[in-house]
Amino acid sequence: MDDTITDSDSTIGDVFSSDGFSTTDTMSSVDTLDLDSLAEGRDTEDSRLIQRNGRVYYERELDRYPWPMDLDARGRQQDMYNIALAHFDGYLFHAPIIEEPQKVLDIGTGIGAWAIDFADVFRGSTVFGIDWVYLQADLGTPNVHFIIEDVENYPGWYSEFRNVDYVHVGQIGHRVQNLRNILNGISRCCKPGAWVEFGDWVVELEDPNGPVHQWYVELQLALSRYGYDLEFPILYSSTMEEKGFGGITISDNRIPMSLNDTTHTMTSKALLECWAYTLEDLSMEPMTEKLGHSAEYVHELCSSAQRAILTGGKNGYLNWRVIYGQVNHV
Repeated sequence: MDDTITDSDSTIGDVFSSDGFSTTDTMSSVDTLDLDSLAEGRDTEDSRLIQRNGRVYYERELDRYPWPMDLDARGRQQDMYNIALAHFDGYLFHAPIIEEPQKVLDIGTGIGAWAIDFADVFRGSTVFGIDWVYLQADLGTPNVHFIIEDVENYPGWYSEFRNVDYVHVGQIGHRVQNLRNILNGISRCCKPGAWVEFGDWVVELEDPNGPVHQWYVELQLALSRYGYDLEFPILYSSTMEEKGFGGITISDNRIPMSLNDTTHTMTSKALLECWAYTLEDLSMEPMTEKLGHSAEYVHELCSSAQRAILTGGKNGYLNWRVIYGQVNHV
């Protein structure tokens, strides 16, 4: 029996129906980009693109960014962002910001969707989207600027910024070195009382013998050889406290990791489904390169985990963990 969910069964389309939630049309520009445009204006060595197992990667960044950066991958990232924004009722942040921030950093900006949406909502803010890989679509938003900066290997990355009011950090702290440099830099470039907010997905497993657990254990092992730790978001709050941040608050937002769970909302169901389709993007390069698996093995491993999520029983939770706190809190 084929348990694959077809496009007609998918809940993702329902979220983006004419009566549903909509966000800034970021992908309208992304869809028109070709691979050559990604390298335009950049150093040849930095921007060389290679194909592996049918996907496109930045060759020089493979030791730290082992994930595809082609249109399929960026399209999935945009879908995840849009659905998550709908799931959280359109809120772009959780920290108790009471005044429009004048200067904002978006560290780990990725495709730049959050930075663009924040800049659209807060027209008086200047938003700087920072990443070490170029994935952003330039929509011409006047108050957002994208900067290619290595916050991991360049401890002085913060020196370009002064009197920052708010820092958003999205899905970059899984790499231990990133968190140290980010927090050190934030402490030096932010105003006293400025808010910093981290957000990362945490996989919380319940079935130790299921295919989702097997996939996760192998991905954790593979990514550990790049310096990543999928459990690291659990330590964010204690690390922030050690660095002198105050007002630290944790918000866990758990989604049942089974599409059949009766507690799902339309958006949580669509979000889980979209995430399930990213498993191979997350896994192919790390598992083939660091664990020596064949592409066929990785494909089947990811497909088995995906089927368990889309059609199986209780696997655990996909948790969007948010941690925020203040700089030099008194």
